[in-house]
Amino acid sequence: MATAESITPPLRPEVRALCAPFFRGDLGPAPELITPRPKLPAPPAGAFPAVYAIVAHGECMSPQLKDGEPVIISSVAPYGPGDTIVIHFKPETVKPGDFEAIVKVLVDDAGPSLICDQLNPPLTHRVPWERIGSIHKVLGQGVIAADGRVTTRRSMLEMA
Repeated sequence: MATAESITPPLRPEVRALCAPFFRGDLGPAPELITPRPKLPAPPAGAFPAVYAIVAHGECMSPQLKDGEPVIISSVAPYGPGDTIVIHFKPETVKPGDFEAIVKVLVDDAGPSLICDQLNPPLTHRVPWERIGSIHKVLGQGVIAADGRVTTRRSMLEMA
């Protein structure tokens, strides 16, 4: 039966010498390779209800979300990579004419910047944590009823 040592090609002496401290454990614990997600401050009480809606602007998340459609959001649902999220920027970081919030797909939130994707055209964004006020999970699309209330049309699971 083959062992890991028998199928691993031998290291050249100069490479083995460079790697020896790692093999012996002389370097101490491995350095932290990723920066943990900073804890975002809690928004002021009443700033966001548990579930709310915004209207999508633009085509960057099309075909998942279309311009002018209501988007239902949870400020309390957990989110993770692959989820569609809303990033609310800190007011002091928003320039005149810029959006106060954006809707994107979360790729990674463990580094020095939040990494997210848009769908149309496919593009990856890096958002510095210093700009982010809060992040909320998109639950799905909504429909504006005749009385002005927003109701669920499709969940994100149905849209995938």
